Amino acid sequence: METTGADPHMIVCEITETMLLHDVETAGATLHELKSIGVRVALDDFGTGYSSLTYLCRFPIDIVKVDRSFVSQLGTATPDATIVEMVVNLARTMQLDVVAEGVETERQQRLLKAIGCPLGQGYLFAKPCSAADLERAIMAVSDHDLSKDVDLCGEGDLSEEIDLSADASDLLDSFNEGAAFFDEVVGFGDDD
Repeated sequence: METTGADPHMIVCEITETMLLHDVETAGATLHELKSIGVRVALDDFGTGYSSLTYLCRFPIDIVKVDRSFVSQLGTATPDATIVEMVVNLARTMQLDVVAEGVETERQQRLLKAIGCPLGQGYLFAKPCSAADLERAIMAVSDHDLSKDVDLCGEGDLSEEIDLSADASDLLDSFNEGAAFFDEVVGFGDDD
């Protein structure tokens, strides 16, 4: 952060439950140190590990990321919608942000909005792209009508999602935060 001048509050360190199992004491100390300098911590793939609820209490978690396996089954005859709603309510009660991973269809987006999930990421919003492709896309759209569809990126190695109806600074903020805000960026807000 000293080298880049990055604002630590704009950085999210994503960890999985499995990573925490390897060395709980070291993981806890490291996460508390990151938190003390302002870095936010996201628990990725929530619901697929062994001690999810314990981790929410034991570690300085700011964001819970609902695993795509639950999101992908929304709208089918499975209990996944109930699980997602339960995680959203738990996160809200614990004053944590919650992100639905793997949002690929408008139906999933509508169901997540109905459940009360405020954040999401997935192919519905943008496909992964390299940092160079993202920078080119932002520069290309910053001088154009951003309400029109633009092919943002091809295949790549990043998973940040952005929405092209926002201005260029919002695009950078969304990229840096690593999740699209449904209410403000992706359109999970009230319909006009």
